[in-house]
Amino acid sequence: MVIAVRGGKQGLRKWQQQVLNVRGDLEQNLGKEVRCLDAVEFMTDTDNTGLRTVAYYGDIYFAER
Repeated sequence: MVIAVRGGKQGLRKWQQQVLNVRGDLEQNLGKEVRCLDAVEFMTDTDNTGLRTVAYYGDIYFAER
């Protein structure tokens, strides 16, 4: 399953901060309780535009609420 967090040109060339409820998002999309995850992927792509991009990721962590 892929959940897109951002799209479009807003915020280009600026660091972005994103806080997500991964479990809540998955449960909403799957329609059932999620007890564990096997993997999480962070990605930047240009599939829809055919252009090229560069992205940097840092300080990624998971915290219990």
